Amino acid sequence: MIDVKKAIRNNLFSFATSELSQDAFICWCLNWFNDGSKPVLQEMAKKIIFKLTNVKEFVVLGSLVEK
Repeated sequence: MIDVKKAIRNNLFSFATSELSQDAFICWCLNWFNDGSKPVLQEMAKKIIFKLTNVKEFVVLGSLVEK
């Protein structure tokens, strides 16, 4: 049964826990770009960066990174 009082209130903090965990997962995935110890995960991070930015290449610390 739905609690009507809770359903009427749209409280940001009702969603924050799941949203923060999603943010943390995205950051974790992207952070693999900085770590070459696991090339498969580093490649995953590169693909995510390219998808999010819609660029074909970028430069990091003087090194060219291509799609």
